[in-house]
Amino acid sequence: NYNYNAFVYTNPAYRSHFHSNYEIYFLDRGKGKVSYLIDRNIYTICEGDLVLIPPQSLHRVMYSGFTDSEFSRYLLSFRSSFISSDLIQAFDIRHYQLTEEDRETVRDIMQKIEYEYNLFDEFFQKMYQQYLTALLVLLIRKYSTTTDNSKHYSSNDKITSVIFKMINYIHKNIDQDISLSILSEKYGYSKEYISSQFKNAIGCGFNEFLTKTRIAHAVKLLSSSSTPINRIAIKSGFKDSNYFAAVFKSYMNLSPSQYRKSCHSSEEEKSNSPITKNL
Repeated sequence: NYNYNAFVYTNPAYRSHFHSNYEIYFLDRGKGKVSYLIDRNIYTICEGDLVLIPPQSLHRVMYSGFTDSEFSRYLLSFRSSFISSDLIQAFDIRHYQLTEEDRETVRDIMQKIEYEYNLFDEFFQKMYQQYLTALLVLLIRKYSTTTDNSKHYSSNDKITSVIFKMINYIHKNIDQDISLSILSEKYGYSKEYISSQFKNAIGCGFNEFLTKTRIAHAVKLLSSSSTPINRIAIKSGFKDSNYFAAVFKSYMNLSPSQYRKSCHSSEEEKSNSPITKNL
């Protein structure tokens, strides 16, 4: 479990996970290679780029070629109740490639948020909201017509491309039986090779990734629909609703019914803290 208890998060490697907060990632400085997996897409991130991650999106950032002296980034985390609902549209785009001028503006905003966080007085939340609003308004005003820029693979990265085709297949067929054997037959690689390459590309084993993807899908359905829980289990690829409930609780620390109830809690009861549990 990884807790965001600061706005400058220094650990550059973690497993694929999802959570209930919105997240904004800004690569302030870094000349190495950064790839960001968000659900079924992968984004190649360059210095000065922004990544926006909606709640319940399975994601992982992957770094290579960095040293501590070359690398810095900001990570903001907040609940939907923390900002005006009309600003959520900024998350329709996952990857923002900023102009040089806007990079400096975003860097300045991030530094101001970090200053307020370190100060952490009675005005911190208000100032955080103000700067966060300015950031999201900037993105909506200047980049709302931008095409989301994903699925960038180098020509010598054929297996990575295949792995992400498999991820896309998993998302499209989440309610179906999916296994290494099925993927092996469909894509023409051995189960052992797929398993090893999957872990290299995603940072967790195939079975773990598949289960997390199924649970993330179930979480979205529980929070956004009134579909019966036994139907959600089937729609998420679990044939046995009791097994689904047990797996769900092992990841979420709540039963499916408890989680659904928590989603309908009043906005006033939701914490606006940047701290959140990740899977």
